[in-house]
Amino acid sequence: MAFGRTVFTYSKTALLCSFVGGFGSAALADDAPETVQIIGKKNSTSAPVGRSEFIDASEFSPSVSNLSQLVADTPGAELSGQGGLFQVYSLRGMSRWRVLTQFAGVPIHTERRAGTAASFISPWLMQGVEVIKGPVSTLYGSGGMAGITQITPRQYSGINIETGISSDDQTKQQNIGWGNEQYSLGLSHRKEKNTRTPSGGAINSHFEQTSASFIGNWALTDDIESQLLVLSSKGKDIGKANNEDFENKKYTIYPEENHLISQFGLVSSNNWQMRVAVHKQDLATKVTRFDKRINTVDTQATDYSLSFLQRWQGNSLDGQWGVEQEFRDNINAKESEQSLSSDEFSTITVLAASQFNNALFGNVNYQIDDWSFTTGARYSQISQKSEIAGHSKKSDQALTGFASAAYRLNDQWGVTSSISTGFRFATVTERFFNGTTARGTTLGNADLSPETARNVELGFTYNNANHQLQFTAFNNRIKNYIERINIDEDTRTYKNLDQGDIKGLEFSYDHQLTDAFSYTLSGHRLAGEDANGNALGDISPNKLQLALNYRQDDWQANLRIKHRFSHTDVASGEKPLEAVNILNGSFTYDLSDDWQLSLWSNNLLNEEYRLTSDKKSAQSAERQFGLTLSWAME
Repeated sequence: MAFGRTVFTYSKTALLCSFVGGFGSAALADDAPETVQIIGKKNSTSAPVGRSEFIDASEFSPSVSNLSQLVADTPGAELSGQGGLFQVYSLRGMSRWRVLTQFAGVPIHTERRAGTAASFISPWLMQGVEVIKGPVSTLYGSGGMAGITQITPRQYSGINIETGISSDDQTKQQNIGWGNEQYSLGLSHRKEKNTRTPSGGAINSHFEQTSASFIGNWALTDDIESQLLVLSSKGKDIGKANNEDFENKKYTIYPEENHLISQFGLVSSNNWQMRVAVHKQDLATKVTRFDKRINTVDTQATDYSLSFLQRWQGNSLDGQWGVEQEFRDNINAKESEQSLSSDEFSTITVLAASQFNNALFGNVNYQIDDWSFTTGARYSQISQKSEIAGHSKKSDQALTGFASAAYRLNDQWGVTSSISTGFRFATVTERFFNGTTARGTTLGNADLSPETARNVELGFTYNNANHQLQFTAFNNRIKNYIERINIDEDTRTYKNLDQGDIKGLEFSYDHQLTDAFSYTLSGHRLAGEDANGNALGDISPNKLQLALNYRQDDWQANLRIKHRFSHTDVASGEKPLEAVNILNGSFTYDLSDDWQLSLWSNNLLNEEYRLTSDKKSAQSAERQFGLTLSWAME
């Protein structure tokens, strides 16, 4: 059994599921043998819930350095936050803790207020990335307000070696992988210096990172297969890319970022699967305020998760039910402060907490003629405890569900509709953290209520031999929207807003003009405001993008043009964005059966623009060129 879009045949009758470290995608079998595609999902449903897109590793641009760059090229998604290696992204106008990230089914949690970047996982170690947009809390739990990104680990075949460099020697990478049907090993080392803006300004984007993965697959019995996954990542000297703070006010780096993920799972031909996983992480943040003080915050956590899933089928119905438990232990953050004027030094604990989640969920699918229906529900409960701030204890619960229908008008046209609810419990950081961040002092609010969402969605699809069209319209209403607010210039906290509404349109059109030439036209339009008509934060600007692809026997060329429209209706803590045209390109040539050369360029027009509407967003990097040389032997 392998990761990725590998296809294999299993001779057991009525095998409904596959396993990829986490839970696999459903496939209904009437007669043996059954063919299953492994794509790294945790849970799944055969009817549409939200908009799903899979980006295979073969589609990754050689210039991609993190997950956010991959996701941001899809409709409904864009970059968010400040930039650099820790650049995050938004889905359908929501970011931070409202977007879920999983690696082979393992939930990736973070105490960073910007949200999960998953940048500790090198693209070299990814087989693909699936992005599901829309509230997915019923299948994936708290935080699935806007969607989920699922990373499929890469399992290598034979020997794979890759090395790359960019213009001005700013970025270097060396990658190697080896594998067979049972084992896989991958190693990636990346190092980047500070880049520059088109006008010559410095961008604090330097970092060095080494990451590795191991995958082992074994058949325990005729009916049960097992899999072990281990991923380790160590980063150091990671610069925080922001605007004038870097040169004029304060200098922020992350001296260390360490992650260790281990997961063991079982999958049975009797339609059940289970997994147990541990994710240990720690991050150091150092903020130097010029001529004033140095604040260093060391944050760590250990996350344990256990899941069981059972699929079933009877007559015209099929479905799944499952239970999940997560225990977040040793969520600690210690802050030290050193005065630059008096050499005074102090250390305090700004966060010491634990969290326990448990959930029961299930869904049912039904198909009749050209109609497909599915409905599901989840009950979730959470308890959080702070070891400081009076040993506060908080608990919440949520019941969420969805219902969707799909109708096939004919062989080419289809229509989908759904109504779904989502939820998000306040994090321990939002409730209990009281300390210094790169933005300033942040104070928790222990009395935050859970966010809830109700999403209504309508979509159309068209497919024939050479054309594919997807169009989706949605309206997502969020209650008790948790927003970070300013108390003063240097102090922030959190509060619940009464309501937030986000509306949007997404579309993509793929056309295969000839055997060699194809193009994709895609884009989105988003708007969001609270109950008083004020703009919500993280709403990404509207965009329209065109991807041109030309492939011959031994070479291919790709050109991506994105027009980002101006964005003037912004929230507190944000700045308006001007319209910009962004042009990226790549060229790949097969030197032989084993050797491949790739040339790429980002920001070919050398446009200078702010990456996001965040008040402290970094500027764009200057025009860059890069070269990648790859060797693979089965």
